[in-house]
Parts: sequence; C-alpha cells; structure tokens
Amino acid sequence: MKVELHILQNFAPSNLNRDDTGTPKSCEFGGYRRARVSSQALKRTARTYAQKNGALRITEKEENDPTLNPFSKGSMLFKTELVTRLVKKSGKNEQEARAVADFIFAETNLIKNKEDDKSGYRLVLGEAQFEQLRRLCENHWSAFADLLGNTEAEAKLKEAIKETEKEKRKIEKDQKKKDTPELQAKLKAVNDDLSKKKADLENAQKTVKAAEGNLKNVVKEAETILDTKSAADTAMFGRMITSAPQFSIDAASQVSHAISTNVVNDVELDYFAALDDLKDSKDPGAAHINTAEFNSACYYRYANVDIEQLQRNLKDGGNDLVRNTLEAFLQAFVLAVPTGKQNTFATPVPPSLVLAVIRDGARCSLANAFEKPISDWEKEEDGITGSSIRRLARHFNRLEELYGDFNGKRAAFVFTEEPEYLEYKEKKRDAEADGEEGKKQTKKLAAKDTASLKTLIDEVIGVVFPEDKPNGDQKGAAE
Repeated sequence: MKVELHILQNFAPSNLNRDDTGTPKSCEFGGYRRARVSSQALKRTARTYAQKNGALRITEKEENDPTLNPFSKGSMLFKTELVTRLVKKSGKNEQEARAVADFIFAETNLIKNKEDDKSGYRLVLGEAQFEQLRRLCENHWSAFADLLGNTEAEAKLKEAIKETEKEKRKIEKDQKKKDTPELQAKLKAVNDDLSKKKADLENAQKTVKAAEGNLKNVVKEAETILDTKSAADTAMFGRMITSAPQFSIDAASQVSHAISTNVVNDVELDYFAALDDLKDSKDPGAAHINTAEFNSACYYRYANVDIEQLQRNLKDGGNDLVRNTLEAFLQAFVLAVPTGKQNTFATPVPPSLVLAVIRDGARCSLANAFEKPISDWEKEEDGITGSSIRRLARHFNRLEELYGDFNGKRAAFVFTEEPEYLEYKEKKRDAEADGEEGKKQTKKLAAKDTASLKTLIDEVIGVVFPEDKPNGDQKGAAE
C-alpha cells in the first residue's frame, strides 16, 4: 500500500531554495523555465519540523529515555561525539574513551581509517542507537580496559625491541673496527635481552588477540544495535552507509522536486542598502549595498510513502510507531516551509490544496498536469492557484479513467481553501453520437472533501490502519 500527497502552494516573493550563487533554483519542464525547490530541501524541512513541533507523538517514557528516542542525526563526527559522551556521561578517561571509540568504529566498518576523527561521509544514526552504543561501551569497560592495557604493553615492547636492535647494530659496527672480548660480552647480553623481549612480545600479541576475541560478542552487540530499525526519520528517508552496506536502509518515502505551475523565466533583484548608524548624517553613502534575488511561483509538490517498507524499516519499533510516523510525515510535509531567506521575505504560506491518495498499485505523480504552464487567459479567469487546482483535478480524474485498473486507488481525500475550483467543464466524449457536439459537462475531482488537514490525516490513517477506526467510518472513507 502507498500513500501519496499532491500539494499546490502559492508563494509570494521569496527565495526558498537557492544555488551556490544565491539564485533561486530553477529547471526546464515542458519546454518552459520553472521555479524549483529541491527534494533535499523539502525533506530536511519536514524532518526538522517533525522534531521541533512535536508532530511525532511519543510517550513520556520515550521522551525521558534517550535509548528510546525515535529520531536520528546525520553527521561525520559520530566518533568524536561518542568520545565526548563517554567522558561526560560515563566519566571515562578521554584517552581511553578515544581508543574505545577507535575500536568500535573500526570493527563495525563505520570509519575507514582507525585514526580519523571524521568518517569519510555523512552517517545517519538514530539517537537511540547512539545512546545504546555508549551504554554498551560503558557496560563492557573492563574488557576494553583489558584490551587497552595489553595493547599498550605490546606497543611498549615494540618500542623497546627497536631500541635494543639499535644498540645491537652499534655494537656490531664497533666490532668491525676492533673486536674485543668486552664487545663480544655486550653483544651476547644484548642478544639475550632481544630474544627475551621478542618472546614477551609474542606473548603480548597473543594476549591482545585473546582480548580482542573477548570483545567479539561486544562487536556483534554493536552491530545489532546499528541494525536496529526504530528511528522514525531514518525509516522514512533512508540511510546509506557505503563502508557497511548491511546497515543501509531503503527509504520508505519518495519526494519529488517541487516545480512551479507557471512560467518563471527570470529572477528579480531586490536592491538594498544598510546604513551606518554612527556615521554623520550629513555624510552621504551606505555602509553596505547589495542585491538579493527572488521569484514568486505556485508550486506543485509530490511525495509518497510505501507503507510496507515503512513497517520493515520500523520493525523494532512496533505498530504504534509506524502509525505515528506516517501521521507525523503527513503533517510535516504539508506544513513545513523551506527556511531559505525567510527572515528577508517571510513567506510561511500554507498550501492551497492537499490531495491524499491511498493506492494498492503503482504510484502516480500529477506533474504532467502542468507540462503546459498556466496560460495568461487561465490567470485572468481563475488566477494561478485556481487554474492550477482545476488542472490537477482534470488530470487526476483522466489518469484514473485510463489507468485506474492498475493504479489501484483505494481512497482519496482532498481539502482546499478554494473548493469551487475542484470542478471543471469537459466535452462529452459521446457528444457526437448523441447529436450534442460541443456540449460540455461539469466534473469534479474524484476525492472525498475534508474540512481540514487534521480531518484529512485522520481519514488517511483510518484507511491505512483500519483496526484503529470503526467499521462504519472506514466504509465511508473508502467510498
């Protein structure tokens, strides 16, 4: 089962998502230039919205116990963070904590070079996983201490052997100049010492290997923790770990780049100046002048969630977490607005339309409703937003007529601030046969109207998790 979201959202002048030059992102679609917001920006915004605004319902136990935290973090500095937590939370020596972190990250292949503090790429780990990893290290500290002590002894023996071999070479060099009984005695003593140290080193290496063997089960526990699937945002957006692919997670959601339904050929420039408050007012000129680029567009946004994949990704979290994660994603993806230049343009505009579709078959984007951008005459008649709603309604219904047998629509729900645009006129396809050529009929978007976002989300949750909803309500929702 898949849940799809189709959103139309009209923004006043803004710069929601910009490239490396500060220009609002754009693309060509249908032969016309469009404004664009990248899927990465939309996913990041939804993820942070869910964390900051409490979209994901968690229990008091989950809130107070860091090992049950359902969120994750992405960073290249997890090894450094583990050291910090072992020192601050567990009260361990920093040098020892660093050695333990080196061992754990190297043995689980989370880092390529044991000596590097940074991973070669951004890792995504659940907060609960990371806290469990810290507690695992703390609980087996004596085994780690044993390994560290033996490793240190091994290192000291290696260094001592180097010094003894250096001394031996010096004696042998002196012997070449003039051999004496005294030098022969010294050489014998050094050789005996070297043999003893090498024997000690061999024993130390065996001890280190044994200590590492004692930690094999700890490494397995660490791998089990890393493979735990209970982080809501990781389950939704996925995780790729190239050095340890066994810990990678396929994303349950797909998010498209948002594109404008109208043509946006050129960005506009806002010229601004910053005055110097301490400068003499009689002295003309500003302290700083610059320009900021912006545009204005009505965006079509699309995302979907594979419920079966979400359940697999949260197999260790239970059904409640799956339901709450879907609910949080629906809320966050609809309400979250990219933060780009918001202090400058302040455009936290809610969507004008949200269409949710539950399918058992193939996914279906409605982007091609806007392959031809909204025309001037459409703008004059219904405005950009109203025209976009009509286009989407017509395209959705037509695709359901053509592919409905394969797309497997189970239910659809819509809410909009402009419901009159859900209707559109279309020529009767059997008009010529009826002798009514040119006659039009009024059609409406084939989805159940809902009064609010909360109602829409409740309806979707009721279809996806019918066991949580009375049978009578479920029947109405599916119709």
